[in-house]
Amino acid sequence: MAGKPTISQACGSAAVRVFRPLVRMLLRHGIPYKTIAEWLRWVYVQVANEEFRIPGRKQSKSRVAVLTGLTRVDVDRLLKMPSPVETGSHREYQRAAKVLTGWARDETYLDDHGQPCRVPFQGPAPSFEALVERFSGGTPPRAVLDELIRVKAVEKTDDGMIQLLNPQYVPIGLEDARDYFDILGQAAGGLVTTIAHNTDPDCDETWLQGATFNDRIPADKAEEIAAHIKNRGRELIFEIDDYLYQQSIEYDQEQSDSPLMEAGLGIYFFRGDDHGEEDQ
Repeated sequence: MAGKPTISQACGSAAVRVFRPLVRMLLRHGIPYKTIAEWLRWVYVQVANEEFRIPGRKQSKSRVAVLTGLTRVDVDRLLKMPSPVETGSHREYQRAAKVLTGWARDETYLDDHGQPCRVPFQGPAPSFEALVERFSGGTPPRAVLDELIRVKAVEKTDDGMIQLLNPQYVPIGLEDARDYFDILGQAAGGLVTTIAHNTDPDCDETWLQGATFNDRIPADKAEEIAAHIKNRGRELIFEIDDYLYQQSIEYDQEQSDSPLMEAGLGIYFFRGDDHGEEDQ
């Protein structure tokens, strides 16, 4: 009987499962190993320098080198290197989502039945231009509209009005690879951050992180199951989205001095092939 794997072996197994779908995407877009290796070195140095300090002592490049296994020369070079991931696409993703949430929640943009009303593009509120200014200030309204039409979240009606179709920003038929790499960074990064928090020996309280699955599902039930999970998942996301929106509104009304942070919930569907291997 094989013994229990070591921490190193368990980390290796987890890393390979995470790396495999990521490498598949990277190779698909012509990103070679040397490039990703340089990004990884940069992250190692940044995390070691910022998060593994000895209390009461100034962090040194020599200590970062010891922690990461890199040379002091590499550490010095990487600390001076700008972030390789400051593309701004994550902010664009958030801005589009905020516009949709505001449209579905703000009373100014709801009709007498509490449903999102159709709005003209220009003019005072309620208008699409005013909506973007309020919930995504600084973003050109035309660019936001084009993006939301592209992902089928809104549509233009025959009389020139703009109608909300889906209050959730769910990119479909992505035309730009940057879009789904941004989603990858946000979703996968959030999940791994939660797991890292929960496995920290100094963690006082764990965050929600769980999964449910069954390995005895008939293959001919796949479409039915996917549709059911998709619908229920959307209902829960919509409920949490509404709750978070109300929290942000209360913050604005109370003019609180509390610092701001990001919080949310991620849901994803997964399935395996006939051999029980994950279909990433």
